[in-house]
Amino acid sequence: MADIQSFVQQAAQSLSIDESVSRSATGGLLEMVQQRAGDDLFSQVADKIPGVGALASEAHSLLGGNAGAALSAMALLKQTGLDSDQGTKLAMMLFEFIKNNVGPELTDQLLDKAPELRKYLG
Repeated sequence: MADIQSFVQQAAQSLSIDESVSRSATGGLLEMVQQRAGDDLFSQVADKIPGVGALASEAHSLLGGNAGAALSAMALLKQTGLDSDQGTKLAMMLFEFIKNNVGPELTDQLLDKAPELRKYLG
């Protein structure tokens, strides 16, 4: 079972960005998903991917409270220092990672609650 830290490192390497930027952007997206999907559904993801809940909570603090609820995905990613291309690639990588680790059914349930993020799943 892959943990979220391995994703953060892989994304940083793949996108040639600093690991702290990858961590902030990943956490911000996870916090956005948690805000939209609700704690019950999100906890199913957190149970299957170690570190997801902690990273979403960390992003909640770093990005100022309900950033995930207030910002669009791209605005959130730009706030972390990514350009549009990097942000899109990171989001696509993250949702593919989630799908591979929790399965397509749970991923679809998450994206039904956050339909604006569906475009990032290939």
